[in-house]
Amino acid sequence: MWTSVEKFVYPIVIIVLNKCYSRNMKRVVIINGVGVGIDSEHFLVKVFVQKEYEVLIINLLDDTVVINNLDIKFVPDVIVGFSLGGMVAIKLIYQYPSAKLVLLATGSRIFPSRHIFRIAYWISQSNFGLKMLMNLVRFPCNWLLRLNRLFQASDVDLNTKFGADMSALKNIQYFKKISFVKWREVISFINNFDGHDYCLKIINPTLIISGNKDVLMPPKLGRELNLLISNSKFVVSDGLHFDVLSGVGLKALEEFI
Repeated sequence: MWTSVEKFVYPIVIIVLNKCYSRNMKRVVIINGVGVGIDSEHFLVKVFVQKEYEVLIINLLDDTVVINNLDIKFVPDVIVGFSLGGMVAIKLIYQYPSAKLVLLATGSRIFPSRHIFRIAYWISQSNFGLKMLMNLVRFPCNWLLRLNRLFQASDVDLNTKFGADMSALKNIQYFKKISFVKWREVISFINNFDGHDYCLKIINPTLIISGNKDVLMPPKLGRELNLLISNSKFVVSDGLHFDVLSGVGLKALEEFI
């Protein structure tokens, strides 16, 4: 059993094993990206809980979180950044030189392998274009699922496609709650993020995991991180964007922490 407590200055989920909680527990901060991402029921959380970490999850799309000035108010032993959260972690990690860094499905910049993502990012630069993209979530779910499949690699199996569809449905419902101001904050952060310079300054032990079938943050971006961060290890799993920890990715993470 573990408990889930939502408090602190901004909504944050704290998960610990009831039977082993102590003030001396190691702490891991998981910074989510855009979408549902990693929640309290995610297997990644269970991996850390079983290793007796106190797990703290930050959802960047909550209106009370300031993405460009994130303050987690304690010293973590591990920082995990997923997707956009990885970019935030790259900027944040210099404050914690003794922490380990795990970067999942992310990069020092945004450069999807599918042109449709690049077009959507270009459209989002104007307020009108961003509002137009936000209105897509009002379309029927079956239409949106078909659109989502355009973002998947063509050689994924049926089980993987089903899992991706389930993630997409969760994200559709989640995106309906996100304000225009928050989406504009996300775009502004990405536009002004200089990941190259931040990465060159990172001295922390770093594990980078990319999914071979990730078309949003392809392995090319992970390899770039590996070249920029001196004390880093790069692993390519066989996963998509939202299941990058499949197979060798999960094994590498367990060994790293």
